Amino acid sequence: MANAVLIQGVTAALTGNAVLVQGVKTTAAAPTGNAVLIQAVQATATAGPVSDAGPDQTGIEPWMTVTLTGAASTGAASYAWSQAAGPAVTLAGTGATRTFTAPPSQAGSSFLFSLTVTDGSGVTSTADTVAVTVLPATEFKRVGGAWQPRRPLRRSANAWV
Repeated sequence: MANAVLIQGVTAALTGNAVLVQGVKTTAAAPTGNAVLIQAVQATATAGPVSDAGPDQTGIEPWMTVTLTGAASTGAASYAWSQAAGPAVTLAGTGATRTFTAPPSQAGSSFLFSLTVTDGSGVTSTADTVAVTVLPATEFKRVGGAWQPRRPLRRSANAWV
């Protein structure tokens, strides 16, 4: 059989310009002529890492510690958090978790943070985002002619702090 292409599952003798594809069985005679034998290859598709920045957070009080967590991400060897919107804050922490203090303001604040994760092979995920909404401060004091948010006093150990 000259210039033949054999498809998986076909049993035939190879002669001439033949191509043997995975799973083809030949007769006892070896392929002759310009035969090409393709080794069986199994490819396994693996999903890359997936970032999960967690659910959006609303109703956050000023001065509270806000925790961002990417712990639900899959396939992550490292985590990269960045701030995409809102007044600049400093993120603290390592690994999947970052924290910041919710800044006080008269109007409240909205933030957007982005998380990407990288697996052990260097493959980086698509970014996932989390929105954080901070409520307006409720108490203010006059400083240098301007109103500034003031942390509300609370009772602690028989004293107002």
